[in-house]
This record gives sequence, C-alpha cells and structure tokens, in this order.
Amino acid sequence: MQVSDPHREIFRGRPTIVFNFAGRHDAKTHGMAEDASKKIAGTLWVDEKDRQVARMEAHFTDNFHVAGGLLANIAKGSSFFID
Repeated sequence: MQVSDPHREIFRGRPTIVFNFAGRHDAKTHGMAEDASKKIAGTLWVDEKDRQVARMEAHFTDNFHVAGGLLANIAKGSSFFID
C-alpha cells in the first residue's frame, strides 16, 4: 500500500490518526487477499490510544475477479466501510 496525507482528527470524541491509502499496482502479491489489496484505495482512521482501526472507507479502483470470475466479480467503484 501507498500511504499519504497523514493527519490527526477527533473521531467520535477520540483522537485518531487519519491517512489515505492506495494499492500499488506494481507490487508482487501472493494469494487472493494481496491481489485484491492492489485494487483498493480509501481512508483509514486509527485510534491513537487503543492503536486499533476505528473506521475504514474503501473502494475498488479496478474490477476484481475471484477464481477468474467463476466465484465472484467485484466491479470498479464498489465501496465498503468498516466501523
């Protein structure tokens, strides 16, 4: 992942470190999860005290196929968040 724009914010009343991330298309990967990480970009909030992810918003920057498209196809622009 490529990380950019680190800064601090208050999220739900707690101090967090926030940064943007994007997969590196030139990275060598091993396995499906690493292959998918090359095609994801978004923003991550990390609680400073707990050192845990407080929130993640991400989207696919390219189409992603599981098992060559036999099991799943995820379209470019599909998004998700973890709270």
